[in-house]
Amino acid sequence: MHLNRIISQRDVILYNLGVGATEKELKWTFEGDDEFSALPTFGVIPQFSCAAAIPLDWLPNFNPVS
Repeated sequence: MHLNRIISQRDVILYNLGVGATEKELKWTFEGDDEFSALPTFGVIPQFSCAAAIPLDWLPNFNPVS
């Protein structure tokens, strides 16, 4: 199965803020900045929707957000 996902600048900004970028770091939080970009870890996120289909209830005390 092949899925296409369109990533918006808003998605990038929300991710960057969510992992700790501040309003002072315009490279990460303002799409009008000359060096605007996503953090390198942003590319890891799209696979989570695929991985979520695998039940992980066999792992003791598993929490994917911790």
